Amino acid sequence: MDVISFEFKLMTFNIEYGGTNVDFSKVVEVIQKTDPHTVAIEEAFGHIPRLADELGWKYYDTRLQIVSQLPLLDPPDGEGIYTFVQIAPGKIVAVSNVHLPNDPEGSFAVLKGATAEQIVELEKKARLPYIQPHLDVLPRLASNGMPVFLAGDFNAPSHLDWTEDMVGVRKQIKYAMEWTVSKAVMDAGFRDSFREAHPDPKTEPGLTWWANRPQVNGWNPNPDDPQDRIDFIYAAGSSVTLESIVIGEETVSPFPSDHRAVMSTFAVTPADMPAMVTTDKRLVEAGELIHVWVNGSGQGGERCELIRRGELTPTLSQSVRGRISELSFSTKGIPSGAYELVLLDERSSVLSHYRLWVKEAGEGVKLSLDRQAYAKGEPIIVNLENAPGNRWDWLGIYQFGQDPFAEKPLRYLHTNAAIQGRFIFESDGLEAGKYGMLFCIDDNYVCLAREHFELFNKTKLSSNVSP
Repeated sequence: MDVISFEFKLMTFNIEYGGTNVDFSKVVEVIQKTDPHTVAIEEAFGHIPRLADELGWKYYDTRLQIVSQLPLLDPPDGEGIYTFVQIAPGKIVAVSNVHLPNDPEGSFAVLKGATAEQIVELEKKARLPYIQPHLDVLPRLASNGMPVFLAGDFNAPSHLDWTEDMVGVRKQIKYAMEWTVSKAVMDAGFRDSFREAHPDPKTEPGLTWWANRPQVNGWNPNPDDPQDRIDFIYAAGSSVTLESIVIGEETVSPFPSDHRAVMSTFAVTPADMPAMVTTDKRLVEAGELIHVWVNGSGQGGERCELIRRGELTPTLSQSVRGRISELSFSTKGIPSGAYELVLLDERSSVLSHYRLWVKEAGEGVKLSLDRQAYAKGEPIIVNLENAPGNRWDWLGIYQFGQDPFAEKPLRYLHTNAAIQGRFIFESDGLEAGKYGMLFCIDDNYVCLAREHFELFNKTKLSSNVSP
């Protein structure tokens, strides 16, 4: 059989605080003028459905902040790390989208006198832990022949840009630097698509931050802030980079973000889609339809069952007709809780299964702590239910009464697309006092649930406990 290659255009674009700082319509215009197939968005702030709607695109994934002209299919074992883009019927590539922490910033630390060794240690703590889960998963897909793309705002430069020849070219490049994250990504088998297309960082620096957008109320880049290339599209597996461009102020005026976008064009040999079952939503309200998409084996006699987690008897069951099928299950009258969709062959062997949750109509996010009082040094255990399941939903600890829009969290962690889960914060380093535990949505500061707790010195806490 002939191997068929397709052209695939992928963009990454940090739209800055939801794209509304300057003009949301300009975000739409940037994408429309460059016409990518798929866009990895950072700082969407809950605006992914709106962006897809204004683009007139049918497909979007709030979990990974991706909009697409091509179908998106959430793989059962993707765990919020990657999704499939269907390039042609039954043919897929994998796309992952990241937004690594920006604080503390490495280039700024270099300007303040940090050594290369200190920067390596900073990067190992600040950013490497956030990219490592992707590097544990994605190379396995690529090794099986699938085209895999890792895009996003990495908030750190590349070792391909900070070379000996570049020392002094920009004020922050005081020495050659093997930036920890870019080195780890490329050591994992990925290629930097922009540097493949433009190997010389002197003639084609490809700077993505900061862009010269209009001044806005609130934070603005300082003209003296170091400019660097921190937004990337990495590729692995069966693809060839054809072109890569930085999209900035010359494309749309006024430019809507402090980040320029990057778009890379690839010739891809897509992988065959595995047998799988998936849905358009992992959390549904009781009474809603669960829309199910099935790619079966094509052998006939297959069925799809909805089973409550921990039970053996299916709640609902339907026959699968044809290799590719679309089904729907009504949740009217079924109890809330955790479920699985299971694709079975004619011998009742499991071909694929997909986790989802049903919640009561109108029920919001549930946040609870294992206790309301802790001794300093004790872990703070957080239980979460009915979360939206976006990749960058997050939990944060604030001093009691603080506003997340005005203050930085004392501690925070992303929930990694969890709808239900258990999370642990260490209390070491926090002062005794009253605190708030907040759940915020989608890289935003909008709080959907909060709890309060108090932290005591151990002697104080023990005196408050009855014998």
